[in-house]
Amino acid sequence: MKNNNFRLCSHSEQCWKQFIHSHFMIQYFSLIILACPNDFKTYFLRANLKLHSGDTTGAIDDYDKSLEIKPGDARVLQKRGLAKLLQGDFRGALHDLDEVVKIDPGCIEAWLLLGISLIECGEVQDAISNFSKAIEKDPECWSAYFDRGIAKSILGNSPGAIADYNVVLEHGAYLAYVYYYIALEETALEKFREAVVHYDKALELDPTITGIYHNRGVANMGAYHYQEAVTDLDKAIAINPKTADAYYNRSLAKFELTDYAGAITDCEMTLMLKPDYVEAYANIGTVKFETGDYDGSMIAYDKAIEIDPKYPSAYYGRGVLNVILGDYDQARVDFQRAGELGIKAGFKAIKEIEND
Repeated sequence: MKNNNFRLCSHSEQCWKQFIHSHFMIQYFSLIILACPNDFKTYFLRANLKLHSGDTTGAIDDYDKSLEIKPGDARVLQKRGLAKLLQGDFRGALHDLDEVVKIDPGCIEAWLLLGISLIECGEVQDAISNFSKAIEKDPECWSAYFDRGIAKSILGNSPGAIADYNVVLEHGAYLAYVYYYIALEETALEKFREAVVHYDKALELDPTITGIYHNRGVANMGAYHYQEAVTDLDKAIAINPKTADAYYNRSLAKFELTDYAGAITDCEMTLMLKPDYVEAYANIGTVKFETGDYDGSMIAYDKAIEIDPKYPSAYYGRGVLNVILGDYDQARVDFQRAGELGIKAGFKAIKEIEND
């Protein structure tokens, strides 16, 4: 006989109980509001429950009603600002949270939410100022250091970001993610060996962090650990087989390991997922050049340039290929264009052709 007396796993069961409780309490507060339609506290409590259950629109409606009854209440403005932030109304969130810090300059959470809203609005330097204000109010607000580090990273200030992350790390907060974010910045600074060490630590603490295998694979490539890079990217692809970047990066590692067939296959997978991935065509051009397939190499470089006429590596690679094929005039054109687009070695290559 089939047994239908199944049990939810403990986490699912707990979530279900919380949902039932929230739903019951929302109905309970709704009955109170029917009897007392101007009760500020009931609207506020029902709004908080709606916000917690993900109903941001319903929560904002109740916060609006709370503010009609009690205008300028900082607690309500902060919660409504959070609801607007979660809903994607970043300017609306800024308006509410600005009011909160005017009423209560010591409200740390409002400064943090202001900073996050400013990042979403693209005003990252102002966000840093708000996170700094939170730190000024509470030097042990580790989330402010963490968020300020993210903002500095967005502005390309990797050393500043690492400095903030290290403050968080010293106090044992958010350990796995702090190690992960430090590793990302070290990768940006081309400190690949240090990055690999910190990715390892993040992975030990939390193997579920999204993107960790892919990013460690990139760092391993930078550290010339190509086999380790392939292993990491294998895992990244197993987790998400539809990530074009992972196939492309694995193709680069396989090329360095002289696995040319594997490199081509990965580039082809990249292009299946993202047909305009110009770097994949350029890499096919490089691999086919290395294997002596000059016709295939030319086709791939031509395609890369067709997709992106400002991609310098394709011009440089095609220039080298044209030298091998004896077409020096076209090689000069390609090297000139590569130099103009940023690969200064292209200008040097023209001089070498002329000297020969």
